[in-house]
Amino acid sequence: MPRDPTREEELLTALEFLPLAITQFTCYINRGTPRATIQKYLNEYYLGEEKQHKLLSLSPSEDIELGRFNVSSHI
Repeated sequence: MPRDPTREEELLTALEFLPLAITQFTCYINRGTPRATIQKYLNEYYLGEEKQHKLLSLSPSEDIELGRFNVSSHI
């Protein structure tokens, strides 16, 4: 999937550049969410506070905890 710098910036702005929120986004991608994209994440994120809370409550997988996950390959 080609990179989309505009979407990447929109994502980081929506997440207020908070490292934990960005980590939780990587959890969303890493969990194998079918055809997960930044746009799909943002669509869910903008559905309201309840959905934001759910997305921002995702826990890191073992790969992230051990530092083996490359975020840039998924953004």
